[in-house]
Amino acid sequence: MHIPRHFAEADREKLDAMIDAIGVGLLVTQGPAGLMANTVPLLRQPGADRLWGHLARGNPQLAELDAAPEALVVFSGPHGYVSPGWYADSQQVPTWNFVSVQVRGQAFLHHDRAEIHDILERLTLKHEANFPTPWTMDKMEVERREKMLGAVVGFHIEMQDVSGKYKLSQNKSAEDRAAVTAGLEQLGNTELAALMRQQEEV
Repeated sequence: MHIPRHFAEADREKLDAMIDAIGVGLLVTQGPAGLMANTVPLLRQPGADRLWGHLARGNPQLAELDAAPEALVVFSGPHGYVSPGWYADSQQVPTWNFVSVQVRGQAFLHHDRAEIHDILERLTLKHEANFPTPWTMDKMEVERREKMLGAVVGFHIEMQDVSGKYKLSQNKSAEDRAAVTAGLEQLGNTELAALMRQQEEV
């Protein structure tokens, strides 16, 4: 990932928090069949530098991971179009502000039913936590749950390199950054605008 110095984000706690908040990444592999990418829900294991996930047993990316376990995961955060009309200087060009976190590492497959169950249960607990009545895996009939467990393969990725790019108009003047933030808010892109405001507070 090309990261100009203006947009580099090296705070690991900040990057980990963004990974946790996004919760889903683009898993990219380069195996015998070439490049392959799938969007996969992923769970970061705090203190262990690992990402946990699963793929359908019929997904050809499993064979690619088995043959060439190096993987790239792209977490795409808030993003939005930036109009040059928002700048004080009219001689500007359109651009796009965004947040991206990339993880590189080695992937390891898990075929054991108990391990797969653990991965799915931890993913479910995370995403159901904010529901008034969280759904849990034990609500499924045993036979159906076992069938589901047999249909997927678990994996984890050892997070060997984590890089972040926060392109939030840092290369513009304070006046222009404020104008971009206001413009994004007017368009309803409050999440990206909030990140820009946070950046100003650092």
